[in-house]
Amino acid sequence: MIFIQKHTEDPDISVYKEKRWNGSSGKTTLAARDLEKAIAHYADPINFNNNKKLTRKKFKYEAYSHKDTKKALNEIFKSKCAYCESFIMHIEPGDIEHFRPKAEIHSKTGEVLIPGYYWLGADWNNLLLSCIKCNRSNNEAINIANGAVQNMGKANHFPLFDESKRIRSHTNNIKIEDAFVAIINPCVDEPNDHLVFEDNGQVRPIDSKGENSIEVYGLFRADLVLKRSMVARDLNSTLITLTIAVQLLESSSANGLPIEDNLFLLEIQKEALYSCFQEDAEYLGLKRQKLARFKAQNPFSYQKLIDLSIDLNRFL
Repeated sequence: MIFIQKHTEDPDISVYKEKRWNGSSGKTTLAARDLEKAIAHYADPINFNNNKKLTRKKFKYEAYSHKDTKKALNEIFKSKCAYCESFIMHIEPGDIEHFRPKAEIHSKTGEVLIPGYYWLGADWNNLLLSCIKCNRSNNEAINIANGAVQNMGKANHFPLFDESKRIRSHTNNIKIEDAFVAIINPCVDEPNDHLVFEDNGQVRPIDSKGENSIEVYGLFRADLVLKRSMVARDLNSTLITLTIAVQLLESSSANGLPIEDNLFLLEIQKEALYSCFQEDAEYLGLKRQKLARFKAQNPFSYQKLIDLSIDLNRFL
């Protein structure tokens, strides 16, 4: 997981900017119409009251599932899951995820609150891109060897550190509960402050927010841990080969030997490393932390690479 720079203002797309949908007072944007209709449906005590759904009517949001919204989120998240950083568009369409769930809320204690954050169903700041494994409730393997499984996935989970601070109505300021959100929002929080990605693919928490996030998003599922370990192994191989290439180059130069082959090897490994850290590359959170550990453990080699114009600091 990495921090994603996502502008808080509504994007310049039809859903939020074009007033071509019919609202109660004339033409309006699709997002505004969704908000108006959601409030009318969910805030009506005839439909919902005392934490119970009293109506059989179903409500359908249209703005967040619009193709323009999906396209905008794909561009921001580089077609990767906001939580696990897996590239998803080649194997699934991906889910548009509501960080604060719209229909109902599962608290940290297991209490189910109905309705959810209904007024945020079309709110741009509440939307992310997610894979189905992080976003939906699934029985996932936690140990490939013995076949052990566990239910995981965010679904409607949204824990707070202090349940008394939870906002339940569109008439109140949602920012009041921001300081008490108990899971990482990668568009608000810096994941490095809460999570450590190990070379073996495991992820461990730094604090309770990290611990909750690992649990809620299922970041410990076996297939994901295995994939991260493979990526860490490949990056380690590239870094080692780069270090060896530098050593061979220095040795050849010191002994008056041809250096063309050494320069060629160095250039190949440099390009491999740069490819690892492209914006659309998977598991940048793990890679950046691994590179930081390499820098700390190999300061001499790291500086040599910098001296050869291989700027590793740009990736940290």
